[in-house]
Amino acid sequence: MAGSTVRPSAADTVKQLNDQAKALWGERRTAELQGSLEDTARILTELRESLPDRGVEPGFYP
Repeated sequence: MAGSTVRPSAADTVKQLNDQAKALWGERRTAELQGSLEDTARILTELRESLPDRGVEPGFYP
C-alpha cells in the first residue's frame, strides 16, 4: 500500500530500548531496568496506535 508506514511492534521497541540502555549503562543496569523498559515500550506502542486525527490534534500556543 503506497504511503503506509511500517510501525515497530512492542517487541521491536523493547529491543531498541534494551540496545540503547546497554550502550548507555551496560548489561547489569539494563537488566535492573528491564521492567521499566518493557512498560515504556508498551506505553509507546499504545500511544503510537491511538494518535488523534490531524483535525483534532491540540494546538500548542506560546
